[in-house]
Amino acid sequence: MEISKSEENEIIAKALSSITALRKATSDFDYNDIEQVIGKLQAIAEEKREAYEAEKREAEKQEALRQSVIEHAKQIGFDLSLLADVASTEKTKKNKKAAAAPKYRFPNEKGEDQEWAGRGRTPLPLAKLLDEGFSLDDFLIEKPDQQSE
Repeated sequence: MEISKSEENEIIAKALSSITALRKATSDFDYNDIEQVIGKLQAIAEEKREAYEAEKREAEKQEALRQSVIEHAKQIGFDLSLLADVASTEKTKKNKKAAAAPKYRFPNEKGEDQEWAGRGRTPLPLAKLLDEGFSLDDFLIEKPDQQSE
């Protein structure tokens, strides 16, 4: 059985966060092996600390720039509330989810094909078919054995 990278990372994170799991995982290690692992973890911790500090410096720089813009706007008498509409429009565009591709195709009451992405509430015609004993897999647009072709 092959596991995904995220599942592998989850297992490793679980092992690293538990002293009992660490003891079990390193039970066959000698002192030098453990010292090498500690050195590598310290290097990783240093990289993470440096990245965190760089992000913090960037956030502070952005905040200082923001404050400078606000101060300049006040000095020239610009109404910053005029920018609120622009900012909210940009946020709406960023946060909008792309429509999901249809995953299932099934006949509706009229016999016409209807598609569903598998998100949200199950369409009534599909729900009726499922109640009649059909499986969702029966309506997959791309069957698992067709994916390799």
